[in-house]
Amino acid sequence: MKAMRDRTTETRGSGRVARTTLSIGLAALLYACSGESAAPEQTGAVTISPESIDFFTVAVGESMDLSFRVTADANNSDDVHGWIPQVFEACDVFHVIEGDGPFTLAPGATLTAVMRFSPTSAGSYWSYMHVSPNLGTLECSGWAPNN
Repeated sequence: MKAMRDRTTETRGSGRVARTTLSIGLAALLYACSGESAAPEQTGAVTISPESIDFFTVAVGESMDLSFRVTADANNSDDVHGWIPQVFEACDVFHVIEGDGPFTLAPGATLTAVMRFSPTSAGSYWSYMHVSPNLGTLECSGWAPNN
């Protein structure tokens, strides 16, 4: 099983908007490799906050870091297992620099992660990241002006 990727690029004014979907179904991959016949059941819900991160303006060659939280619902009956990707493959100006990879959250527990925006050329950027398996989505945007 490979990661699913979908990329659409559109032009707005003088900037470029890169739209990316990246989904890494680690749990499904692990079950497929182990010979199990079905993907694991969803064990609980999480809240991702904020739901979107806007880096506003960052100069080309500079970077800005902002944090987000993944919190397991306190009413979950069991731990929540998931995965946060480090890099958005089709829009690599956004990186998770802390908190990426697999995680396990007990009911009510919170994971804090840090996203970095590092534009390499002028333009508008927009992307979103899926917290797998199907736990939620975080939207990211930023702009790098012409110098």
